[in-house]
Amino acid sequence: MPKFFLLTVPLLWLTSIAAAQELEVPALETPAGVVETTAQVVAPAQQPADSATPLLEIPTGFAAVGSITDSNALLLEIASAQFAAKDPSLVAGIRLKLYLKEREDGHASEVGFALVYRLHPREIIRLEIEDAERGTSVQKGFDGSDYWLTEDGKEKQILSGHEFGKDRESIEDAMDLCSDLMLMLDFRQLEKRNMPRAVLQHQDGRRILVGDIKRREGSKWRYHLWLSKDNLQPHRLELARAVETKETAALVPPESALETQPGAPPTTTIEYQRFELMAYEAFDGRFIPRLVEMFPTPFSSDADLPARILQIHQFEWVAN
Repeated sequence: MPKFFLLTVPLLWLTSIAAAQELEVPALETPAGVVETTAQVVAPAQQPADSATPLLEIPTGFAAVGSITDSNALLLEIASAQFAAKDPSLVAGIRLKLYLKEREDGHASEVGFALVYRLHPREIIRLEIEDAERGTSVQKGFDGSDYWLTEDGKEKQILSGHEFGKDRESIEDAMDLCSDLMLMLDFRQLEKRNMPRAVLQHQDGRRILVGDIKRREGSKWRYHLWLSKDNLQPHRLELARAVETKETAALVPPESALETQPGAPPTTTIEYQRFELMAYEAFDGRFIPRLVEMFPTPFSSDADLPARILQIHQFEWVAN
């Protein structure tokens, strides 16, 4: 998971339960107009077609049901269930205020900031971060061609030199984060990036939508989008990809220092990311999760702490 270099303030780390209680998470309710689906008897567990590499294992008790057409129809149901009032059309971007709580290497930090992110017709972002200790406000972003930064209304500075590498990296990371948020806040983004290709279903009615997407940096990931048996509001998004690593050739003992031994053959590891989506609320005409917890591991019954917690406080869509 990439690092998110923002101006941060130390805090006592909150567990996922404490964070959810802080938001007074309401019970999820099925939006008006959503048609419930009766649980079906499922066939023995099997991998969906064309998934030779088990990037994400089929959970116990789930099996593939239906056809690709059925998976596409389910995605459209999920997208339609988001809308409280507005027309179910794709949006170009988001404008929001949120708090980011991050835990890494035993250290915890928190930062509140506002951002505007637009994906179409070209990708741009603007971040505004308040530094309470210094009493200053920092704005930085990407305008489609240049990375930039300004502080307290001073002249905009173009971040083109080597010394601004960390600033550019933080902006890139923010764009990665916003691109992922667009997936979770507007599920029709999945339709645009790649339609799903399978549905897994449990005997108790829970379902998982399976597909592959290309993320912002161009890498291809398998996804599992989890639905409860009660409604069409996804509560978990799991992502995985195969990463091939190569070790450099190793030097042999000093007496033969000019010779090298062949490097080790490439090895493939599976990289995971998991997003837990909670506290759905109608913002700007759509139901979205106010709380997103981010984990670097697949879901398990063991208690584990999220690497990041996002709490959304103000939100609106940026139209085309």
